Amino acid sequence: MTMVENRNELDTKCAAWMFPAYLILINIFVIPIALGSNLIFPPRTIDRDMAILELPL
Repeated sequence: MTMVENRNELDTKCAAWMFPAYLILINIFVIPIALGSNLIFPPRTIDRDMAILELPL
């Protein structure tokens, strides 16, 4: 993610706090999905990398 046009210094300051906030927001769903897949699937039944694809099935 980059800034294509930086017209003033405030754009950089805004990006300095918005990018970490963006990373936190998109990762909020990781913990519930991981816990849900641990509850639904017994250990060693599926590859844990495929848990998100197996949940709807």
